[in-house]
Amino acid sequence: MRTPITTEQLTARDQILETARALVAGNQDVIRAAARIAQFAYLIDPGYEDLDLRTFVGICSETDRLVVLDSVHGWHPDVRATREAEYQEANEFYRERATRAAQALVQKLAPPA
Repeated sequence: MRTPITTEQLTARDQILETARALVAGNQDVIRAAARIAQFAYLIDPGYEDLDLRTFVGICSETDRLVVLDSVHGWHPDVRATREAEYQEANEFYRERATRAAQALVQKLAPPA
């Protein structure tokens, strides 16, 4: 991963850091964190060579069929319950791997103090 040099790359780094820190702190769920980090990953790692960023791109790809919970309100209760259960199951399945990757990203991307 190269050092961010453009304003767009610095913004992407900051967004990834903010999301990774929120995930590690337990303030962000895995699927939403993966979607947000994947959204910015290509800006600081266009070749997708960083394994930790690729972890989030992969999780995002593997869970893109899941409906984000906010959009299921108003659905039939049975369908909503099924979708919410799938979402939570996937969130738990990826939690450990995502948390490790988030911790590594914080270490790699945080500006020196």
